[in-house]
Amino acid sequence: MNTEWISRFLNQESRENLDDVVTKMCETILSMENYIHSLEDKLEKTTRHMSDKKVFLLIPGYIPTHTLSEWIHICPIHSGHMDVVFKHTVLEGFKQYVYSCLEYSSSMMLPLTVLDGKPKRLFGFYSAADDSDSEHEGGDMRPKEHIGAANKWQQMTENQIHMFIEDIWRKMLEFYYTSPREPEADETQRDLNKKKLLGMRKILTEKHGKEIERYLMKHLKQKI
Repeated sequence: MNTEWISRFLNQESRENLDDVVTKMCETILSMENYIHSLEDKLEKTTRHMSDKKVFLLIPGYIPTHTLSEWIHICPIHSGHMDVVFKHTVLEGFKQYVYSCLEYSSSMMLPLTVLDGKPKRLFGFYSAADDSDSEHEGGDMRPKEHIGAANKWQQMTENQIHMFIEDIWRKMLEFYYTSPREPEADETQRDLNKKKLLGMRKILTEKHGKEIERYLMKHLKQKI
């Protein structure tokens, strides 16, 4: 940049005027900086909006028969599912149950889906009552024709993955504690089973949330 004119201008100015000149120059620079920051903010919002709009257009246009919570409620559970939890790891038991739910629902329009992209995105179909995490990244992703409806597709955040885990864990708890006790059941083993089951939610949410998310994505992709 040619700055000679600045030097000539300053040399021509009297000392008493220089302070005013410098002040005005500083004010101009600050004003330009604020304008640049404003343009950067607008660019970021526009980029984010275009990214969200792209995801918005990819969301399934169908409405599942059930919300995610309802789907978990209707998926069958039996003692064989619990045996995997007790005889193997809680993670393996959880995965096996989720897999059985996906197989059971093979003819349904699942309230879960995964969208291709970098990164891939996992979506669940929620009711308004389940929408405790509405300020998730990406905002409201309802298809246009679904706006105003009580149910909506929504990207699953870490918190919602934890809610998904907890819903299934509660179902397993209820099943175990309400099932008739087997006559030959060993009391010690039953106590160990209870302890393992009670600690299941904490282990899965604190250590295996991401792995469960990847597991869902993998098996959902196979169904699409």
